[in-house]
Amino acid sequence: MIVIVNKRRGGSHQGHVKEIPFQTAYAISIHKSQGLEYDDVGIVISKNMVDFITKNVFYTAITRAKKDVSIYWSPETEVNVLEQLVPQPNNDYHLLESFIKSGLVSKDA
Repeated sequence: MIVIVNKRRGGSHQGHVKEIPFQTAYAISIHKSQGLEYDDVGIVISKNMVDFITKNVFYTAITRAKKDVSIYWSPETEVNVLEQLVPQPNNDYHLLESFIKSGLVSKDA
């Protein structure tokens, strides 16, 4: 608990004592958390970190929790991160698709 006492010049107390409850917490990067587990995990993703949240990083982050995961992000950041996690067709996909359409590769294989 943090106790705040308002002081006046001369060192005498004035006003009231204000108690602010708090709990000690520790922060660790997702990278450094690999292989570790915690009961509860809070993940903070700011809008300037969206480009760094890959599928592997996100998986690592959410699987550190044994019981509960809380993700703190804005609605806009949430959309941007989740859109990034959806697999996007790449050149290999388009090449395979064209082979299937041309009959060079069977879909049933």
